[in-house]
Amino acid sequence: YKLLISYLVVALLILAVVGTTCYKFASALILEKTRLQAQETIYQLSENIEHNVRLINEKLSYLAYNPKVQDILNADISRMDEREQNAVQRDMGRMMVLAYSSASLYDLEIIPQYYEESFYISSSETQMDLGNSEKLKAIAKAGGGKNIIYNDPASNNVQIVKEIKDIVRLSPLGYMHAALRKDLLESMIQEIDFASGAVMTVLDDRNQIVVGEDIFLSGDATRLLVNMAGNFDYTMNGQDYVFLYAKSEYTNWTTVGLIPRAALNKEIFPLQLFIMFFSVTVLVLSILLSRRLSK
Repeated sequence: YKLLISYLVVALLILAVVGTTCYKFASALILEKTRLQAQETIYQLSENIEHNVRLINEKLSYLAYNPKVQDILNADISRMDEREQNAVQRDMGRMMVLAYSSASLYDLEIIPQYYEESFYISSSETQMDLGNSEKLKAIAKAGGGKNIIYNDPASNNVQIVKEIKDIVRLSPLGYMHAALRKDLLESMIQEIDFASGAVMTVLDDRNQIVVGEDIFLSGDATRLLVNMAGNFDYTMNGQDYVFLYAKSEYTNWTTVGLIPRAALNKEIFPLQLFIMFFSVTVLVLSILLSRRLSK
C-alpha cells in the first residue's frame, strides 16, 4: 500500500501541474480568440454604419449640385405665376425623390435662400417640427458647403445638413437637411450576433448617444475613448466586463460593445469539462497501474 500511495501522490502532483498549465494556456488562447472575434464584430458594425451614412451623403451632394436644382434655386420663384411655381415644385420633387429613401431617411427638405416656401419630401403625411431650424441653418452655414452630421437632441434625430452653394459663383442658394432614421441604426445593432448579455451603443463626435444603451459611468466615455479602437477589461457597478470600441474616421462616431466577463468565461466551459474528464481518466489509469505494480 505504501507503494500504491507513493504512485498516487506522484500521479496527482504531475496531473495537477500539467492540468493547471494546460488549462491556463488553452483558456488564455480561447479568451483571446473570443475577444478578437468580438472586436471584429464591432469593426464590422462601425463600417456598416459608415457605409450607409456615406451613401446618403453622396446622394445629398449629388442633389445639391444637380444642374436642375441649381437652376431652380437661382431662379426668382416668387415672381413666377402659379403654373410655373407648380412646375418648379414638380421638377424639384422629381430630383429629391432620387436622393430620398424612406428606408434610411425620415424626411428631406431644401430651404431656398430667396423663396419663402421650402421643398419637402417625407414618408409621413405631416411635416416634422424640428423646433430648431435656425440652429440647423447656422450649422449648415458654418460647414461652408460640407455635409455636416449632427446628432440633434431637439428632434431626437440625426440630421445631415448642408449649405447649398452656386457651383460657379459659390454664393449661397439655401440649405438642405435630411433626418437619418435611427431605427435603421437600431436594426443594424439588433442584427449583430453578439455575446449573451452584451450591450452596444453608438456615440457621436461629442460622445453623446446616437442609438443604444447608456453604458458609461459619468465622464467615462471621454476618458476611455482616446484611440481609434481598443479593447480592455472594465468594471462597472461591481461587475466585470470586456470593453470594445471602434471609431469611424468618416463620421467620427464610436461604436462600443460591453460584454460581461461571465459570458466570455462560458466559452471555456467545454475546456473545463475536457480537463476534468482527462484528469479523472488519468487518475483512474494511475490507480490501476500502481495497484498492478504493487503486487
